[in-house]
Amino acid sequence: MVHPKSWYGFDANDLVVSNVVDVIAVDNTQNNQQMQTVQDQMQTNNLKNQIAGLEMTIALNNEALACQNRVFASMKSKIEELTKRADHSDIEKTFWKDCWSDEKRKAEDLQAKLDAIVKKEELNKRIGIYANTTPSAPNTSTIPRLEERSQPVKYFASAIGRWLVWTGKDEKIEGIDLNDYLFHPDKEKTVPQVVRKAPNLRQMFGIYYNTAHQGSDVSAETAYKNLSKDDMDEWYRKANILKIWQDDQIKQGMVKIVELEKKRKAVKKEDGNNEPKEKKMKKKIKKEIK
Repeated sequence: MVHPKSWYGFDANDLVVSNVVDVIAVDNTQNNQQMQTVQDQMQTNNLKNQIAGLEMTIALNNEALACQNRVFASMKSKIEELTKRADHSDIEKTFWKDCWSDEKRKAEDLQAKLDAIVKKEELNKRIGIYANTTPSAPNTSTIPRLEERSQPVKYFASAIGRWLVWTGKDEKIEGIDLNDYLFHPDKEKTVPQVVRKAPNLRQMFGIYYNTAHQGSDVSAETAYKNLSKDDMDEWYRKANILKIWQDDQIKQGMVKIVELEKKRKAVKKEDGNNEPKEKKMKKKIKKEIK
Protein backbone atom coordinates (compact mmCIF):
# COMPACT_ATOMS: atom_id res chain seq x y z
CA MET A 1 0.00 0.00 0.00
CA VAL A 2 1.38 3.28 -1.03
CA HIS A 3 1.06 5.90 1.57
CA PRO A 4 0.17 9.21 0.23
CA LYS A 5 2.36 12.12 1.28
CA SER A 6 0.99 14.04 4.11
CA TRP A 7 -0.52 17.26 3.46
CA TYR A 8 2.56 18.85 5.15
CA GLY A 9 4.56 17.99 2.06
CA PHE A 10 6.98 15.20 3.32
CA ASP A 11 6.87 11.51 3.91
CA ALA A 12 6.97 9.93 7.38
CA ASN A 13 9.99 7.76 6.38
CA ASP A 14 11.99 10.91 5.62
CA LEU A 15 11.37 12.12 9.20
CA VAL A 16 12.74 8.88 10.73
CA VAL A 17 15.99 9.02 8.69
CA SER A 18 16.51 12.65 9.57
CA ASN A 19 16.20 11.93 13.32
CA VAL A 20 18.81 9.14 13.14
CA VAL A 21 21.34 11.40 11.37
CA ASP A 22 20.82 14.13 13.97
CA VAL A 23 21.46 11.68 16.87
CA ILE A 24 24.69 10.43 15.27
CA ALA A 25 25.87 14.01 14.71
CA VAL A 26 25.20 14.89 18.37
CA ASP A 27 27.12 11.84 19.61
CA ASN A 28 30.15 12.70 17.44
CA THR A 29 30.15 16.26 18.74
CA GLN A 30 30.08 15.07 22.39
CA ASN A 31 32.91 12.60 21.73
CA ASN A 32 35.00 15.32 20.12
CA GLN A 33 34.36 17.63 23.06
CA GLN A 34 35.34 14.93 25.57
CA MET A 35 38.54 14.14 23.66
CA GLN A 36 39.38 17.84 23.49
CA THR A 37 38.75 18.13 27.24
CA VAL A 38 41.08 15.19 27.96
CA GLN A 39 43.76 16.67 25.71
CA ASP A 40 43.41 20.04 27.42
CA GLN A 41 43.76 18.40 30.85
CA MET A 42 46.87 16.50 29.72
CA GLN A 43 48.40 19.67 28.32
CA THR A 44 47.54 21.52 31.53
CA ASN A 45 49.17 18.79 33.64
CA ASN A 46 52.29 18.91 31.46
CA LEU A 47 52.52 22.66 31.90
CA LYS A 48 52.06 22.30 35.66
CA ASN A 49 54.85 19.71 35.79
CA GLN A 50 57.12 21.99 33.77
CA ILE A 51 56.36 24.91 36.10
CA ALA A 52 57.06 22.73 39.17
CA GLY A 53 60.38 21.64 37.64
CA LEU A 54 61.35 25.24 36.92
CA GLU A 55 60.43 26.30 40.45
CA MET A 56 62.61 23.51 41.89
CA THR A 57 65.49 24.51 39.61
CA ILE A 58 65.12 28.15 40.69
CA ALA A 59 65.09 27.12 44.37
CA LEU A 60 68.26 25.03 43.93
CA ASN A 61 69.97 27.88 42.07
CA ASN A 62 68.98 30.33 44.81
CA GLU A 63 70.43 28.02 47.49
CA ALA A 64 73.65 27.61 45.50
CA LEU A 65 73.84 31.39 45.05
CA ALA A 66 73.29 31.96 48.78
CA CYS A 67 76.03 29.43 49.59
CA GLN A 68 78.39 31.14 47.15
CA ASN A 69 77.58 34.53 48.68
CA ARG A 70 78.44 33.16 52.13
CA VAL A 71 81.78 31.90 50.80
CA PHE A 72 82.46 35.29 49.19
CA ALA A 73 81.55 37.10 52.43
CA SER A 74 83.91 34.86 54.42
CA MET A 75 86.71 35.41 51.92
CA LYS A 76 86.09 39.16 51.95
CA SER A 77 86.22 39.24 55.76
CA LYS A 78 89.49 37.27 55.75
CA ILE A 79 90.99 39.56 53.13
CA GLU A 80 89.99 42.64 55.16
CA GLU A 81 91.52 41.11 58.31
CA LEU A 82 94.78 40.27 56.54
CA THR A 83 94.87 43.71 54.91
CA LYS A 84 94.33 45.39 58.28
CA ARG A 85 97.13 43.36 59.88
CA ALA A 86 99.42 44.15 56.96
CA ASP A 87 98.57 47.84 57.37
CA HIS A 88 99.36 47.59 61.09
CA SER A 89 102.67 45.93 60.27
CA ASP A 90 103.57 48.65 57.75
CA ILE A 91 102.61 51.35 60.25
CA GLU A 92 104.76 49.76 62.96
CA LYS A 93 107.70 49.37 60.58
CA THR A 94 107.46 53.02 59.59
CA PHE A 95 107.04 54.05 63.24
CA TRP A 96 110.11 52.12 64.38
CA LYS A 97 112.14 53.25 61.41
CA ASP A 98 111.37 56.86 62.36
CA CYS A 99 112.14 56.11 66.02
CA TRP A 100 115.44 54.53 65.04
CA SER A 101 116.42 57.55 62.93
CA ASP A 102 115.41 59.93 65.72
CA GLU A 103 117.31 58.03 68.40
CA LYS A 104 120.36 57.71 66.17
CA ARG A 105 120.34 61.47 65.55
CA LYS A 106 119.98 62.23 69.25
CA ALA A 107 122.75 59.77 70.15
CA GLU A 108 125.02 61.38 67.55
CA ASP A 109 124.24 64.81 69.02
CA LEU A 110 125.12 63.59 72.52
CA GLN A 111 128.33 62.04 71.21
CA ALA A 112 129.22 65.28 69.44
CA LYS A 113 128.66 67.27 72.66
CA LEU A 114 130.79 64.81 74.63
CA ASP A 115 133.55 64.98 72.01
CA ALA A 116 133.41 68.79 72.17
CA ILE A 117 133.85 68.68 75.97
CA VAL A 118 136.81 66.30 75.63
CA LYS A 119 138.45 68.46 72.95
CA LYS A 120 137.94 71.57 75.06
CA GLU A 121 139.57 69.91 78.06
CA GLU A 122 142.52 68.72 75.96
CA LEU A 123 142.93 72.22 74.52
CA ASN A 124 142.86 73.77 77.99
CA LYS A 125 145.51 71.32 79.16
CA ARG A 126 147.76 72.20 76.21
CA ILE A 127 147.62 75.98 76.67
CA GLY A 128 147.60 75.70 80.48
CA ILE A 129 144.58 77.92 81.03
CA TYR A 130 142.59 76.91 84.10
CA ALA A 131 140.79 79.91 85.58
CA ASN A 132 139.59 79.29 89.11
CA THR A 133 136.30 80.99 88.29
CA THR A 134 135.66 78.65 85.35
CA PRO A 135 134.46 75.15 86.19
CA SER A 136 136.64 72.47 84.68
CA ALA A 137 135.29 69.99 82.19
CA PRO A 138 134.19 66.68 83.65
CA ASN A 139 136.76 63.94 84.06
CA THR A 140 136.18 61.83 80.98
CA SER A 141 137.95 58.85 82.50
CA THR A 142 134.86 58.30 84.66
CA ILE A 143 132.40 58.86 81.80
CA PRO A 144 132.16 55.95 79.38
CA ARG A 145 131.94 56.93 75.73
CA LEU A 146 128.61 56.32 74.05
CA GLU A 147 128.96 53.04 72.18
CA GLU A 148 127.69 52.68 68.64
CA ARG A 149 123.94 52.02 68.48
CA SER A 150 124.55 48.68 66.80
CA GLN A 151 126.81 47.49 69.66
CA PRO A 152 125.54 46.23 73.07
CA VAL A 153 126.09 48.66 75.93
CA LYS A 154 128.87 47.92 78.42
CA TYR A 155 128.06 50.52 81.05
CA PHE A 156 124.95 51.43 83.00
CA ALA A 157 125.48 55.11 82.11
CA SER A 158 125.44 54.23 78.41
CA ALA A 159 122.18 52.33 78.88
CA ILE A 160 120.67 55.39 80.58
CA GLY A 161 121.83 57.53 77.65
CA ARG A 162 120.03 55.30 75.21
CA TRP A 163 116.97 55.12 77.45
CA LEU A 164 116.79 58.95 77.66
CA VAL A 165 116.61 59.30 73.87
CA TRP A 166 114.14 56.41 73.50
CA THR A 167 110.80 57.83 72.38
CA GLY A 168 108.81 55.03 74.05
CA LYS A 169 109.98 55.64 77.63
CA ASP A 170 106.78 57.54 78.51
CA GLU A 171 104.43 55.02 76.89
CA LYS A 172 101.98 53.13 79.12
CA ILE A 173 99.80 50.04 78.63
CA GLU A 174 96.82 49.82 80.98
CA GLY A 175 97.17 47.07 83.59
CA ILE A 176 100.73 46.20 82.47
CA ASP A 177 103.86 47.17 84.44
CA LEU A 178 106.36 47.77 81.63
CA ASN A 179 109.26 47.82 84.11
CA ASP A 180 108.83 44.04 84.41
CA TYR A 181 109.80 43.67 80.75
CA LEU A 182 111.97 46.71 79.87
CA PHE A 183 115.01 48.65 81.09
CA HIS A 184 114.48 51.41 83.65
CA PRO A 185 117.06 53.58 85.48
CA ASP A 186 115.29 53.11 88.84
CA LYS A 187 115.96 49.36 88.83
CA GLU A 188 119.31 47.64 89.52
CA LYS A 189 122.28 49.79 88.48
CA THR A 190 123.77 47.25 86.12
CA VAL A 191 123.46 46.04 82.56
CA PRO A 192 121.88 43.98 81.31
CA GLN A 193 118.93 44.22 83.70
CA VAL A 194 117.03 40.96 84.25
CA VAL A 195 113.43 41.14 82.99
CA ARG A 196 110.53 38.81 82.31
CA LYS A 197 109.78 37.62 78.78
CA ALA A 198 107.24 39.85 76.99
CA PRO A 199 103.78 38.21 77.06
CA ASN A 200 101.93 37.20 73.94
CA LEU A 201 98.50 38.62 73.07
CA ARG A 202 96.48 36.19 75.20
CA GLN A 203 98.87 36.44 78.17
CA MET A 204 98.94 40.24 78.05
CA PHE A 205 95.14 40.47 78.02
CA GLY A 206 94.98 38.01 80.95
CA ILE A 207 97.42 40.13 83.00
CA TYR A 208 95.44 43.29 82.23
CA TYR A 209 92.05 41.70 82.92
CA ASN A 210 93.07 40.12 86.24
CA THR A 211 94.49 43.49 87.33
CA ALA A 212 91.70 45.78 86.10
CA HIS A 213 88.78 43.41 86.80
CA GLN A 214 89.91 41.74 89.99
CA GLY A 215 87.09 39.74 91.61
CA SER A 216 84.97 39.66 88.45
CA ASP A 217 82.65 36.67 87.94
CA VAL A 218 83.73 36.50 84.29
CA SER A 219 87.06 34.75 83.76
CA ALA A 220 89.85 36.29 81.70
CA GLU A 221 89.57 33.39 79.24
CA THR A 222 85.86 34.06 78.66
CA ALA A 223 86.44 37.81 78.32
CA TYR A 224 89.22 37.13 75.81
CA LYS A 225 86.94 34.94 73.68
CA ASN A 226 84.26 37.68 73.70
CA LEU A 227 86.61 40.41 72.44
CA SER A 228 85.45 42.25 69.34
CA LYS A 229 87.64 42.27 66.25
CA ASP A 230 88.72 45.88 66.85
CA ASP A 231 89.64 45.18 70.50
CA MET A 232 91.53 42.06 69.45
CA ASP A 233 93.50 44.09 66.89
CA GLU A 234 94.32 46.71 69.54
CA TRP A 235 95.66 44.11 71.99
CA TYR A 236 97.60 42.50 69.16
CA ARG A 237 99.22 45.89 68.45
CA LYS A 238 100.13 46.40 72.14
CA ALA A 239 101.63 42.92 72.52
CA ASN A 240 103.56 43.31 69.29
CA ILE A 241 104.96 46.71 70.26
CA LEU A 242 106.12 45.45 73.69
CA LYS A 243 107.82 42.48 71.98
CA ILE A 244 109.60 44.81 69.53
CA TRP A 245 110.73 47.10 72.37
CA GLN A 246 112.09 44.18 74.40
CA ASP A 247 113.87 42.56 71.43
CA ASP A 248 115.50 45.91 70.64
CA GLN A 249 116.72 46.37 74.23
CA ILE A 250 118.03 42.78 74.33
CA LYS A 251 120.08 43.45 71.17
CA GLN A 252 121.44 46.62 72.78
CA GLY A 253 122.49 44.67 75.89
CA MET A 254 120.20 46.70 78.13
CA VAL A 255 118.10 43.74 79.36
CA LYS A 256 118.14 39.95 79.43
CA ILE A 257 115.23 37.55 79.97
CA VAL A 258 115.09 35.83 83.37
CA GLU A 259 113.90 32.48 81.94
CA LEU A 260 117.00 32.23 79.76
CA GLU A 261 119.25 32.96 82.74
CA LYS A 262 117.56 30.26 84.82
CA LYS A 263 117.98 27.76 82.01
CA ARG A 264 121.68 28.61 81.64
CA LYS A 265 122.26 28.18 85.38
CA ALA A 266 120.38 24.88 85.37
CA VAL A 267 122.47 23.58 82.46
CA LYS A 268 125.67 24.74 84.15
CA LYS A 269 124.68 23.02 87.41
CA GLU A 270 123.81 19.84 85.53
CA ASP A 271 127.18 19.90 83.77
CA GLY A 272 128.90 20.31 87.14
CA ASN A 273 127.16 17.20 88.47
CA ASN A 274 128.34 15.16 85.49
CA GLU A 275 132.02 15.13 86.42
CA PRO A 276 134.04 12.09 85.36
CA LYS A 277 134.25 9.30 87.95
CA GLU A 278 138.06 9.57 88.17
CA LYS A 279 137.81 13.25 89.09
CA LYS A 280 135.23 12.49 91.77
CA MET A 281 137.41 9.71 93.20
CA LYS A 282 140.45 12.01 93.39
CA LYS A 283 138.38 14.60 95.27
CA LYS A 284 137.17 11.91 97.68
CA ILE A 285 140.74 10.65 98.35
CA LYS A 286 142.01 14.18 98.98
CA LYS A 287 139.16 14.74 101.45
CA GLU A 288 139.98 11.54 103.34
CA ILE A 289 143.70 12.42 103.53
CA LYS A 290 142.87 15.79 105.03
